[in-house]
Amino acid sequence: MGMAGKFIQNNDRDRSKNGVKGAFIAAIFCFILSIGIFCGDMYIRKNYAETPAVIVRIHHGSGTGNGTHAIVRYTYNGENYESALNTYNAFTMKEGKKLNVYINPKRPDLPSGTSRAMSVFSAAIGMIFWIAALKIKNDR
Repeated sequence: MGMAGKFIQNNDRDRSKNGVKGAFIAAIFCFILSIGIFCGDMYIRKNYAETPAVIVRIHHGSGTGNGTHAIVRYTYNGENYESALNTYNAFTMKEGKKLNVYINPKRPDLPSGTSRAMSVFSAAIGMIFWIAALKIKNDR
């Protein structure tokens, strides 16, 4: 094998090692993100007051921040509130839907939602990266 052939073979081997490392790092990042989202949801569920709410409209664009927000109406400690929820799921959040929101007693005007779907989604992406890394490693 000539010098160019050895260079190409070594370059392919290095690229394969970097691909494995990159996929494993991405998988670990996704797993850590999933755990963080899950722990944040558990903290909210444990420390905030749960109260029923209804989605009164879906807001697109600025005004309540960038992006799309569900505007919810709820009652907390006898006072009525209408505010943007901090989570949004286009598949499940529709006007008129009833859901539970979580209220920080120090800021009852800022309702929180929980998003177990994001935790599961990031864990699933992590599994895809992990499987890809194992496949790359086994194909070498």
